[in-house]
Amino acid sequence: MISRNNDIKFKNKLIGEVEGSTTYKTNVDQNDLHSECSCPYGINCKHGVAVLLQYMEGEYSDADNVTKSLDRMSRAELRTVIDSRY
Repeated sequence: MISRNNDIKFKNKLIGEVEGSTTYKTNVDQNDLHSECSCPYGINCKHGVAVLLQYMEGEYSDADNVTKSLDRMSRAELRTVIDSRY
C-alpha cells in the first residue's frame, strides 16, 4: 500500500490517493483524524493512515498557499493563468 505523492492539504483536510488492490481516494480530517475512503471499509481505514503518514513526512501540496496566491491576483491575471492551462 503506497500513498501517491500527489496528496493535497486544503484547510483542515488531507486529500490523497492510495495504491492498494486498486487506487482508493481518501481524505482525512486533521481535527479529529476521521477518514473517508473509496475502499470497501469506507471510513477510518489503513488508507487514511497512509495519507496521514505521507503528510507527516512533508510530502504534500498545500492548496491553502495556492488559494492565497489566487486571491491576490487581479481578474486579468486570473484569466491569463486559466488561458495558459488550456
